[in-house]
Amino acid sequence: MYVRPLFFLLALIIHGGAGNLTAADKPTAFYITWFQDPCRTAVIRWITCDNDHGDWLELQKSEPKKANEASQNWYRFKASHKKFPDNRPYVLHSLELYNLSPDTSYAVHLEEYDHIFYFRTLPESLDHPVRFVAGGDTFRDGADVYNNMNRIAASYSPYFAALGGDIAYATTPLPCIKEDTQRWLCMLQGWMNHMVTPEGFSVPLVAAIGNHEVVGWLPNKPEKAAFYYLFFRNPSMTSYFCLNIGDYMSLLLLDSGHTEKVNKTQKDFIEEKLAAAQSMEHRFAIYHAPAYPSARRYNACSSKKMRKHWCPLFDKYQLHIAFENHDHAYKRTPAIKNECPNPKGTVYIGDGCWGIAEPRTPRVCENYWYLKKSASIGHCLIVDLDQKQRTVRAVDWNGKVFDSVTQKVDSVMHPPL
Repeated sequence: MYVRPLFFLLALIIHGGAGNLTAADKPTAFYITWFQDPCRTAVIRWITCDNDHGDWLELQKSEPKKANEASQNWYRFKASHKKFPDNRPYVLHSLELYNLSPDTSYAVHLEEYDHIFYFRTLPESLDHPVRFVAGGDTFRDGADVYNNMNRIAASYSPYFAALGGDIAYATTPLPCIKEDTQRWLCMLQGWMNHMVTPEGFSVPLVAAIGNHEVVGWLPNKPEKAAFYYLFFRNPSMTSYFCLNIGDYMSLLLLDSGHTEKVNKTQKDFIEEKLAAAQSMEHRFAIYHAPAYPSARRYNACSSKKMRKHWCPLFDKYQLHIAFENHDHAYKRTPAIKNECPNPKGTVYIGDGCWGIAEPRTPRVCENYWYLKKSASIGHCLIVDLDQKQRTVRAVDWNGKVFDSVTQKVDSVMHPPL
């Protein structure tokens, strides 16, 4: 097992005990994310006040329901820390763990705090089904709406969550007003406290960028989305990356024109990653602004650019499902290829309504060829994968499934056309 702190290179492993601490229960916020293989790595992150530079954590293999049987021999690691932008009085601690065991439960103890967090690595193959959740436009209309959906999503016991932008709504349309730190903290606190499965596992998250991560809401430089880049920046320092999971899944997290252009390096990136993922049984993308909007204009500039530059690559390499957001409604398209319904095409689903109290009214399906299902319903998406099929279920505020789609896994490899 190896570690690499993300802000300076330091690795230290010491055997020790958890000890009896008289500390606070939890830090200001805690979350787990990934930049590399979720079967064997994990990035542990937590937030404290800027006068708390305690970087030590302890790790061992353990399950929540077997905590009393856990070994007293913990692996001890030192993380790194980085101050918040604009001299905000908080610190982000970060540690990347390597060489973890696949499909294994781990306990994490931050030495300054009493609480023990648990997480799971993913399996390297689909010997048993894998579930994750997807959605976007999360912490917009207050903690009650947001945390209710968090609890519903967590109740399905997903391995992880993929968010499609507009995460904390911490910016305004005025470029002179800085980001609201407290909204980020409330969003991450809600995740720490409510995105916990019935078995007691914290749900890791990966996140694409949205327009509300950018000061002024318009396309701009990365420094205008300082907090997104602080919390979710990957080692390549971009707002887009590819997460490959074992031998069965590839997930593209893309920037729909907020700090990176749609039609330049991202286009080459999509082609490279999808070409390399042709052996993966399940291929997905998640991003913010939709190529096929349910409520906003079909010919909006961002949607036209994506249909021109991204969708032909989705067609060429048979992306199975694209999770779209931004419209604050629900939609599911038929499988689309070459801008026409085609069973070998991509299903575009979602439209971002995780934390929206009053969803927009989408277009009526009968009047638009690209809409198979639409609804004015807050939702998250439950995604189930196995060796034979993938199923996406749309779940509303009450935990009720109101739509679903199932695709059979194609056992025949089709070379790109």
